[in-house]
Amino acid sequence: MEKKNTIQKVANYITKHQLIKEGQMVLVACSGGSDSMTLVDILLKLDIPISLAHCNFKLRGAESDSDEVFIKEFAKQKKLKIYLNTFDTKLYAKQQKISIEMAARKLRYDWFSDILLKNGIKIVATAHHEADKIETIILNFTKGSGLKGMQALQAKKGNVIRPLLELKKEEILAYIQDRKLLYRNDVSNLDIHFQRNRIRHEIIPNIRQINPNYSAAILQWDKIGRECEQMIQYIIDEKFKADFESNGRIDIKSLKELKFRGLILYYLLYPLGFHGDTIVEIEKGLNKISGKKFESKSHQLIKDRTYLWIEKIIETNFNPIFINSLENTMDIGIGSLVWVKAKKVSKIMPDEIYINKQCLIFPLKVRTANPGDFFYPFGMEGKKKLKDYFTNIKLNLFEKKKIRILENGNGGIIWVIGHRSDRRFAVDRSTKSIIKCKLT
Repeated sequence: MEKKNTIQKVANYITKHQLIKEGQMVLVACSGGSDSMTLVDILLKLDIPISLAHCNFKLRGAESDSDEVFIKEFAKQKKLKIYLNTFDTKLYAKQQKISIEMAARKLRYDWFSDILLKNGIKIVATAHHEADKIETIILNFTKGSGLKGMQALQAKKGNVIRPLLELKKEEILAYIQDRKLLYRNDVSNLDIHFQRNRIRHEIIPNIRQINPNYSAAILQWDKIGRECEQMIQYIIDEKFKADFESNGRIDIKSLKELKFRGLILYYLLYPLGFHGDTIVEIEKGLNKISGKKFESKSHQLIKDRTYLWIEKIIETNFNPIFINSLENTMDIGIGSLVWVKAKKVSKIMPDEIYINKQCLIFPLKVRTANPGDFFYPFGMEGKKKLKDYFTNIKLNLFEKKKIRILENGNGGIIWVIGHRSDRRFAVDRSTKSIIKCKLT
């Protein structure tokens, strides 16, 4: 009876979440342990076509090799196609400066993706079950991953499906016993140096003493987290998403109107690598002076009076470029300068200027803006500091760092490239030779 109930429960779960289409080939991640052997057996009982994928992570010496032999023999007996791979997991972890657990996970899923792509298979099934889901919730909670982490494992994410996610570990063991299935024991599952094992063998037993029905209580977070996230996502989509994705900014006034602005910041910034404590500091700084800068490993955020500006970190060092002739196209980091002789001034576009060649002194120079820079903006009276000009055109700090200046040989600014030219180099009636400079 237990066997039939378990098979039907998995079948219902597959149907409910539309995990597998009829006749669809499924790649099964198979370690040889009780969970994955149960998954394989149930899928075969449901007449679902499967292939196996087994990773030898070389973490347990001869035992790892024996697992591989076991799976190969099983696949041969069942006439199943099997994909095998061996990884030097410890070396990879050291090279990438990540934990063994993270290294094994990345190696495994990258390889699965490669198998799917090369063999026209659409999905890979893993044997995660209810206990894995609970462990993941607890692990994510300790790392401050918020409501997203509380949702833990899902039935389907991308091309990964988890058909056993509603099964308890006890149900899997009962199924194994009832079916008399052979499987391999992984002794590394007892090693509490691994985070997940510590949760499984030390933390959960203590939680069970407090609440024997702990699993139901913890799994409530899955539902609560999903519903809360939907509410938050709705607000983000309505008020912040378009500007955030298109312009890389968050409107401070709109943010401050919300009592739970810290949560909004969390949902926008945590995926960019900003840690919880940093996000708290960003929220605290909303009422403070402009110019405060925050960084994650991949992004930087700067507060000005109106917006929080977010940008991916890119190397911004720029060495001046000297121009001795106007014959060649020149890459200046934000595009290329193209020089063309012109007979007359046509309609001027924002990314081009017309220059009186008689005013040029070589070598010209392309550089970044310096403190104290000033120029005589075309179409305006008097001279203006670049600092004030940038403020007037509302450039944020990121945009200012990208500015390139075209400088004459005598130090005069010819062009704030892509923005405004200097009227001292403008074409007039006395001009004998006209040069058109364009940023492409």
